[in-house]
Amino acid sequence: RQLENLKIAKLGHVNLITGKNNVGKRSLLEAIRIYSTKGSRPVILEILESRDELLLSPAPTLGESSREVYLDFSQLFFDRPNKTEDIHAFYIGPSDENNNLMCVSLKHEYPTQSEDSSMMFFNESELIDNKDIARARPFIEIRFETNVLDRFLTEVPLRQAKSFFRRIQADSSPSPRPCIFVPATGMGISLLEMYWDRIALTEAENDVLEALRIIEPNAERITFVTLRQTYGRSPMVKLKNAVRPVPISSLGDGMRHIFTTALALVSAKNGILLLDEIENGIHYSVQLKMWELILSTAQRLNVQVFSTTHSWDCIEAFQQASRDNKDADGVLVRLDRKESGITATVFDESELDIATKARIEVR
Repeated sequence: RQLENLKIAKLGHVNLITGKNNVGKRSLLEAIRIYSTKGSRPVILEILESRDELLLSPAPTLGESSREVYLDFSQLFFDRPNKTEDIHAFYIGPSDENNNLMCVSLKHEYPTQSEDSSMMFFNESELIDNKDIARARPFIEIRFETNVLDRFLTEVPLRQAKSFFRRIQADSSPSPRPCIFVPATGMGISLLEMYWDRIALTEAENDVLEALRIIEPNAERITFVTLRQTYGRSPMVKLKNAVRPVPISSLGDGMRHIFTTALALVSAKNGILLLDEIENGIHYSVQLKMWELILSTAQRLNVQVFSTTHSWDCIEAFQQASRDNKDADGVLVRLDRKESGITATVFDESELDIATKARIEVR
């Protein structure tokens, strides 16, 4: 996207990413997500669809009354290359380990007819004349070093892509290295159900319950209950001295947001958790306790956390929690737009302590 050549000198166990609008905070989370899932096809499809990066076909196809809708894979690349550019690529990975770099390439193939007229195959070409450009079929290639992990044509109709995505999501088997992304708008109920079922009746339930008590000290138990058959199950909480459980959503956006964050955190054990705009719906007065819980739980469960924020209160709470937890490894990364492009400035715990005490602007 807009990150042409970004290098972050240091990362911590818990990383808070800040910066002005449109400097690439969410793009950075997406890049980490693509890298940690090794270019998972359904992850890429979900990223594009969540940004409404769609294209309409020029005209309805034969026998159809409306235009076909396509995912626009070129949006992933810097400067959003058009169809006339043959090869475009980006690299993600540790800056000091070339053997762990992932390369995601946008290339083009050109159809040639086989002897069997019912079959079509594609040959990659470096040099073409102008008349062949219209016939180019773009494809994505994902590789680690010389090992190609995946290749797929990018001109996938949205209806086909969504169907493929649903089949992948239906497989609820845990990933060997979890990478969980929580959007600023929160998770859908189906994902919350899936993650809850994985931790139900385990010690992880206590971590989620402890998170709820940050906002509602009277929370005693959590469960999922079918309220309406057509809408699936909903998270419910039993409050002390209450006659019946109440929906978590009825206790406010902050309660649902912190429930989602805690559930995602314990579900990302030994993996990566990505939180977009973590402060959404969370009052500044409880953000310190929220960060204390995230820092301690992430350390205990070996979860590397990346979160974005615009909030000074969130940064200040993060700094204080990092300072108070001597074993925590918290890092603030500020993204800035300069003439040379987007750059990253890293503040470790001691530098962030000085900045917050002196009220130095780090957003």
